[in-house]
Amino acid sequence: MSVLFQGKLIENLSFGHLLQIGGRAKNKDSWLSISLALGGCGEVEMFDIPFHMLIDIANEKIEFKQLLNGQWLEVDSEEFETEKFRQHFSVTIAVDEKKFYVAINGKSLTFVRYTGPHMKLAYLMIDGNLITLNQVDHRKYFALTWPPAQICQEKDGLDFTHDIPCPLQPGNIMLLTMKLLGKADGWLRINFHNATNSKRIEVHINLRFNLRQIIRNSKLPKKNPDVVEWGDEETKGDFPFDDISKPFKLALGFTKKSVKMAKDGIFLFKYGYRTAHVLPRLTGPKITGQYGMIARVLGVEHLLSDNPKCKGFEQYSDSS
Repeated sequence: MSVLFQGKLIENLSFGHLLQIGGRAKNKDSWLSISLALGGCGEVEMFDIPFHMLIDIANEKIEFKQLLNGQWLEVDSEEFETEKFRQHFSVTIAVDEKKFYVAINGKSLTFVRYTGPHMKLAYLMIDGNLITLNQVDHRKYFALTWPPAQICQEKDGLDFTHDIPCPLQPGNIMLLTMKLLGKADGWLRINFHNATNSKRIEVHINLRFNLRQIIRNSKLPKKNPDVVEWGDEETKGDFPFDDISKPFKLALGFTKKSVKMAKDGIFLFKYGYRTAHVLPRLTGPKITGQYGMIARVLGVEHLLSDNPKCKGFEQYSDSS
């Protein structure tokens, strides 16, 4: 099934977790749907969907449904000034033991009871007519807030932000499916900040299409602990991005001391962290296009390898 965004969460969405989804609708006839499923992103009817939210902008209505045992059930319907979705919007879905709590732009809307089997919500699907989808943040609000330092999408002008609700560990693999728009000679930046100090960019990956180089670097304190500075750039490696008009997939493998990247099943580089023992403090990716390039993230999938060195992670970047 082709959707605007689909992904597999790094942890099941359960009590103490929340999702924050942000973007902007195209016009008054646009619509948006958000689905949380127990199974993968194949044919919808194959999996239970305990939460399905449909935002009908033209009719100023928000509907909530559930797909259980192959049957769609209407759960709730709310009137709402959906014109607000034509500006930058934020939908927050917080989960407790029995309910999904929904807020729009920080204001509570309703709650939806969960009536299915024990939740193992790992799959997210988003569809609709949007100008942009620039936020799919997965956070933990109880019992311990994670990440403790959060970056504002609007303030920092990100094309996409994806917080994760738990520390990374050796063997985590992250798959990013993207499409690039705008100028073909721009830059694509993928940053992993420090979760306890967002000024620190622990891993900076910069695809500079004008130079055909993949830059790796970090922005960390040197002499003054309150001032972060760029270090020496690493540039060695191939640049396998010849046709930006097509979507592509990147695989990132996280080990104890480094992060590795692959595309089309081919290893590209390994970058050693410049802060000791920093892996558990890395945030999820913050992605930005620069110099006329725009990044559209179509999917994020999280896997956990039983090999802490992520041996064979390259295979997951093969989108053929």
